[in-house]
Amino acid sequence: MFWSKKKDDNLKDLEKEIENLEEQEQQQEQQEEQQKEDSCEQKFEALNDKYLRQVAEFENFKRRSNEEKLQNFNLWWKEVLKAVLPFLDNFKRAMDACDDELKENEWVKWIVVVEENLVKDLEKIWFQKIDAKWKKMDFRKHEALMQDANMEKDVVAQVLEEWYEYNWEVIRVAKVSVWSK
Repeated sequence: MFWSKKKDDNLKDLEKEIENLEEQEQQQEQQEEQQKEDSCEQKFEALNDKYLRQVAEFENFKRRSNEEKLQNFNLWWKEVLKAVLPFLDNFKRAMDACDDELKENEWVKWIVVVEENLVKDLEKIWFQKIDAKWKKMDFRKHEALMQDANMEKDVVAQVLEEWYEYNWEVIRVAKVSVWSK
């Protein structure tokens, strides 16, 4: 068979066209793969961001709930200690009311021991009695019930009810008698 130059050119053109089509098809496939990769990366980044936000939110929740539990625990202890204060006051009043002869009695000594042990045990949980006598009057820590005109102005002369703190917060202010000129 006899080939003409035109047929050769047509054949070359067809081959080039086929090559071009194959290249276009490969480029299109690469573009599709790149789009899929980009789409997967975007989805991954979105999911990772969502995950990190959820973890941060959970950590914040844990921290807030722990702080709330601690606050509730401290509030509960303050209420318990406020309920114990009248017992401590009554121990003190009972000892003040005893005369010297009665203080030598065995059951009075036991009352003193019970009071001392109770105070020691309460001090282990940061509960403390603060001495207010001979201190300058502070209206945040003292409640003046009486005045005496003998000595310096605004100095605590007598403590009528003690001042107590728990965890460095005032539970009850001291009720005092104050000197004033």
